Amino acid sequence: MTPAEKPERSHEQTFRWSAVDGTSSELCNLAFENEGWTADGQISAPDVHWVLRVTAGWELRQFMLFRDLPEADLWLATDGRGRWLEVNGAVRDDLRGCSDVHLPDTPFPYSIPMRRLDLPVGEGIEIETAVVDTTTLGILPTSLHYRRVAPDRWTVRHPAPGPTVELTVDPSGIVVDQLGTFTRIR
Repeated sequence: MTPAEKPERSHEQTFRWSAVDGTSSELCNLAFENEGWTADGQISAPDVHWVLRVTAGWELRQFMLFRDLPEADLWLATDGRGRWLEVNGAVRDDLRGCSDVHLPDTPFPYSIPMRRLDLPVGEGIEIETAVVDTTTLGILPTSLHYRRVAPDRWTVRHPAPGPTVELTVDPSGIVVDQLGTFTRIR
């Protein structure tokens, strides 16, 4: 299925990842609703709940992070052209040009650009990404370099001194394993 193909409305999947070192796990539900995808994840350590909403073509539109309040601790929305807003309508000029959000505590957000891009093997691209610190709620605009190295494998290079992450994906483009960090158990 290509990113732009519209799945059945009843399409829903559940994924579970575990940290290789056993310190954390995550449950993520992915559902197609309201003409787009909603990914809803709960991470055990740190104890956070996140929601990502993307279009049918896997373009990010909303991100919410919940820690200890019933209301979102952090809520961001983008118009798909690199303009970002907070829940109160404040423009986030520091995030201008970012097309994606990344949370270091989960492998799922890597799936969004990989699914959307569907790059040929051997090709790569730089993606401006808003990296969210779930502890401080700090957001750092960062350029991540995605490269497809095999039909089911990608690398993502973070800026120095950050890592180069190796990922395997399932046939639908969702992360199965983040080598040395997370593995999918369901």
